[in-house]
Amino acid sequence: MQHPHTLIAAPALAPGAYPARRLATGWASVTRRLPAAGSTFPIDAQFIDLLGSFRGCGGLARAEEALAWLDGEVEQGLSMLARWIALRQVVSFEWQAQTWLPLFQFDRRDMSIHPQLPPIVAELSGVFDAWELAQWFARPNSTLDGLTPAEAFRDDPSVVLQAARTDRFAIEG
Repeated sequence: MQHPHTLIAAPALAPGAYPARRLATGWASVTRRLPAAGSTFPIDAQFIDLLGSFRGCGGLARAEEALAWLDGEVEQGLSMLARWIALRQVVSFEWQAQTWLPLFQFDRRDMSIHPQLPPIVAELSGVFDAWELAQWFARPNSTLDGLTPAEAFRDDPSVVLQAARTDRFAIEG
């Protein structure tokens, strides 16, 4: 059963619907969207793409929604969620003055962070900003046989950690 606060995602945009550039030569699992000359940054299109990508893994929730679940389950939910976000122990990003969190990273019974997630996020935090990190988890990854890291995380977080290490090495050289 879907939680009443889980977002129903809009369909993902077709590949190539807006300009993209690779972050590193030969590495295509994460793209950074760039505007065409004279156009505006397609941040709304990126958000819609992320909605579609995370739909099969629990969706996205605003921080306020996650906080409502934490308040019912975890004492001092606000400080805990703020700490997770500030220390980059969870995947989160800003869109339209709201903090958004993919729900695959939480145990939905008590909204705790899956214990295998922080090492993966830490592996990539030095090379990705918040949006790029969310995109990395949402894009098919060749190391994971074409699954997104968010999809692969459900079955085997250790292979996602290895994919993160591989991709970080590809970026840093």
